[in-house]
Amino acid sequence: MKVLQIIDVKGWAIDSLAQSIIKHNPHIEFRVLYIPPRGVDEHLAEFKATWEWADIIHFQYWRTYLQIIEKVPEIKKKKLLLTHHNEKNLLSGDWQDVNTITVPTSEAFKKMIEKYPADYSDADVQAVFNKFSYEQLLTKYPEGKLKLIPYGIDLKKFAWNDDYPPKETKIGYVGRIKRWKRLKPIALACQELRYKLMVMGSVDDGEYFKEIVEAMGGEEKMNDTIEWHIKVSDEERLEVYKQMTVYVGNSWDGRETGTLPYLEAMAVGVPVLTTPSGIARDLARDGENCILLEFNNPDPKNNPDWEKKNQQEIKVKLKQMVEDLELRKKLRHNGWMTVKNMPEEKMARQYSMLYNQMIFGKIAQASVIIPATYDRANQVQEILEILQKQNYPNIEAIIVWDEHLIPSSFSLPINFGRKWLDGEYTIPIKFLKTNKEGYNLAMARNIGAIEAEGEILVFCDSRLAPEPDGIAEFVKAVQKNRLKWYFGDKGGGKRSFVENWSAINRQIFINAGMFNERIDKYGGMSQECRERFLRQGIKNEYLESAKAKEIKSAGKWDSRKRSDIAEMKLKLWKMGI
Repeated sequence: MKVLQIIDVKGWAIDSLAQSIIKHNPHIEFRVLYIPPRGVDEHLAEFKATWEWADIIHFQYWRTYLQIIEKVPEIKKKKLLLTHHNEKNLLSGDWQDVNTITVPTSEAFKKMIEKYPADYSDADVQAVFNKFSYEQLLTKYPEGKLKLIPYGIDLKKFAWNDDYPPKETKIGYVGRIKRWKRLKPIALACQELRYKLMVMGSVDDGEYFKEIVEAMGGEEKMNDTIEWHIKVSDEERLEVYKQMTVYVGNSWDGRETGTLPYLEAMAVGVPVLTTPSGIARDLARDGENCILLEFNNPDPKNNPDWEKKNQQEIKVKLKQMVEDLELRKKLRHNGWMTVKNMPEEKMARQYSMLYNQMIFGKIAQASVIIPATYDRANQVQEILEILQKQNYPNIEAIIVWDEHLIPSSFSLPINFGRKWLDGEYTIPIKFLKTNKEGYNLAMARNIGAIEAEGEILVFCDSRLAPEPDGIAEFVKAVQKNRLKWYFGDKGGGKRSFVENWSAINRQIFINAGMFNERIDKYGGMSQECRERFLRQGIKNEYLESAKAKEIKSAGKWDSRKRSDIAEMKLKLWKMGI
């Protein structure tokens, strides 16, 4: 699968989100073009030379999309995806030619439903958002134009700060200096309270910046209050958060679906004072995980004193938070409990699933899990080449290397590595590792099942190669009966349950407990999982039409293998199996 990402500005928040999608989906081929809305003509030749390469064109900025679709209308023959990051302009454009639109907040989703009515209910949308279960919405409305994918952040980079509170009281503001982000009332409140204000962002509105300077009594007085952090590195960014006593977000209503700094501050453990703007509308609970400010949107006719009221509210609530350490501790803990469910990996996986759905529609994805050791790399390559020739179109391969067996001198066969680097494999491939000593077959399969995105799992050991109809036969059977674990014909005529060439519904497999990693030596795995699944109403059934051929012998039972079998049988007896 080939995805062309069209991003507005390198290094800004949208780029950060797009790079998260790319980073956590190495099984997808990506190309990136940076095309700001004011520079479309300058980049048009580059876009025209690239777009035909892609299966999906993913636009990350709405203004750029509107210009390109007008200048290059032939892109309509591609699958087009728009991620809309701006609540203000959700309804102002024509998105008719976009196949799919994603938004990160339930408010944005509900607004878009007004333009593209469907059978979505408010309860559906809110339930999906609260549970962060994109799969539910994807399954319930597979043909819906709209998709809700909440933002995610790097919870490893923005790690919890145990060293709190900081020695000096400092208030934090993170973001561009734009009128609608309302830095001015924050700065004046901090100046009046004599709190240092840390500003991490760039000046995008020179006129508004001059207003701030003038309101604070000139540059010298402003700089007595404001500590500037411009163009900071990722490491410096985290350190700035660690110095914050309170983070303040003060954006107007309806201008953005973020902000990411709101999530980053909560992840680090900075108590948050914010308007319910963007994603805060879904996540904020006043007095529990943050303190909320009113929007007080500017309306000179009806509310000429809005800015003074906003400044006074910030002053009162900021002072309360700074002086109440117990309140801040509560907000810190509950803030982290809120964002712990929002890692960027989750967002990236949801986009991977969406890309697949855009290409294949209702054709379910089959995840073929191949546990392998270094001495079977050639067989893995052969299996991958055979999987590309299957009569079933929607397949992903998941190779789980038993890493402890791989010597430092090992490298994949030249052809295998070259094909992967050159993108010659037409199916997505994920490479994983067990990273553990011992016999890790159960673990390898479980790791593959967890990372699988397909509705149907196919377990295929590295010595077996599926026949052309093998995957299709498994998919047809599992879709017909979700409560059966099917095993196929691998050429030896064995008709007792054999899990190394089998298929099962992914969610049923996970709910029933997966493979038992206590079976950590050869022998007993089939017996244990067969009987455990049967007790839960999941029968196994031989499917003769799902065929595979043996490309490497399983090997003879030597004394070591016989000893392992005896040990596992004893363990199963102790377990009552």
